[in-house]
Amino acid sequence: MHSLPFCNFQDFALFYKHAPLKQRKIHRCTICNYSTPKTTNLNTHMMMHTGQKPFKCIHCPKSFTTKSNLKQHYLVHLRMK
Repeated sequence: MHSLPFCNFQDFALFYKHAPLKQRKIHRCTICNYSTPKTTNLNTHMMMHTGQKPFKCIHCPKSFTTKSNLKQHYLVHLRMK
């Protein structure tokens, strides 16, 4: 969801029309059609294309593109004990 201090929009097109000009910056993937107003979202998305997975599990060889996915994975190891 895209939000401004005074409103909430679930529809990206409405957000884009409503947002002040300085908040309209859209970051686009150079490989596919993905676009987002947040640079961090684009950086995480690009890891899908590059195969980069900087968050490594300390219990097994798996690695992940986001810290939240790694935390979710740790639950697998907790259930095994």
